[in-house]
Amino acid sequence: MTRSLLFALALTLIAGPARGYTVPEIWIESNALETGGYTDGEGVRLHLQGMLMQTIERAFPCVSMLSRDDARTILEFVRQRERLGYSGLNPNAQEIDLEGLGGAAQARFFILAHVNGAGKTAEMTVNFYDRRFKKNNISLRRTATGPGDAAFGPIQEMVEELVREMAYLEICPYTGPVTITLNSSRKKDEVSEYPVSCNALDGMFKRRQQEDFNVVQQWRLHRSGNPDVSGEMTATIHDVREDREENSCYSCASGRKGGRTNTKTTTIKAEVNGLSNRSRVPGEQENHDATVRLSFARNGSYTISVNGSSQAANYRGKIQETTEGTCDLVNTTVELKENDVLPLIQYNRSLPLTVPKTTFPGTPFDKRLTGKRDIPLHDPLTGEDATITLEFDLHRK
Repeated sequence: MTRSLLFALALTLIAGPARGYTVPEIWIESNALETGGYTDGEGVRLHLQGMLMQTIERAFPCVSMLSRDDARTILEFVRQRERLGYSGLNPNAQEIDLEGLGGAAQARFFILAHVNGAGKTAEMTVNFYDRRFKKNNISLRRTATGPGDAAFGPIQEMVEELVREMAYLEICPYTGPVTITLNSSRKKDEVSEYPVSCNALDGMFKRRQQEDFNVVQQWRLHRSGNPDVSGEMTATIHDVREDREENSCYSCASGRKGGRTNTKTTTIKAEVNGLSNRSRVPGEQENHDATVRLSFARNGSYTISVNGSSQAANYRGKIQETTEGTCDLVNTTVELKENDVLPLIQYNRSLPLTVPKTTFPGTPFDKRLTGKRDIPLHDPLTGEDATITLEFDLHRK
């Protein structure tokens, strides 16, 4: 078996079944340097690494952790099976690039622990790295003077501080239902008029344009990771526009002038069903076109924000035109197909969802986060008013 196949086998033994997009994996690396007669560096290193793994796994039971020492043990097991003839592996495939193991396992987080022993003093450092967001990186340092066990207390203190800081990164995701109801409306009523005269009579030309636009959206989401969700959404769109012209001196086709009132009513309707899945990664169930993000502050509060996009709406409509007056009478109804409607609308075929950051009381040490809030919104550019009702009940391990 080639080196690459042996490597793939090792990863299978290490990682087990394929994991979801947001299952956190941590690769831990540690080393020790002994100078000036210090001889307890390796023992302190093993204690530091063991405390890191034990404390982190206890605090964040969702994580999958792997160290270089674990990798050596597993690969040695693979080689033993090979030598015994159980696996059929190529006896020459003995070396694996352990440096690439963590990256190949797609670990998001890396912990590098270092012990520097010089004389009677040991300096311990722990660096936590987040491959996605550098702003989440954490660096800690402690020193201890004396024999190796003198470092145990500072190690425990440093590891506990690291775990507290990691909690603010939502290592184990909060999961659960998130529901959003959005009611939005826009009304328009514009009137323009000016005097006209004909047939020795004074009159008026008056035009009134009205619009009544309403959307009701229901988003029933389930937060499955950080920040991914699955779920469904439905929406209805109803848009009625009326354009009414009253002209006391309308010029008829015959050349005669007289009073005429023309009313054109355009009705547009649409239904939406389903979340957009344009960004979905093959083989993954989470829907990345909808996200629920949490951000924890240090003052006992957190914010939640929701973003999403729907499938394209199915539009239809009709235009009704009627007239009253002395001439050129019209009474028609034209059914509009989707291609006829699209040039008439100013909104997207897919409905976007943006729930702004909303603050609730809570900390990352709480096992449950729950809340409900009505959020009023107003768009000064379109004149649209909306009310978002956000409700959620999230839990973590």
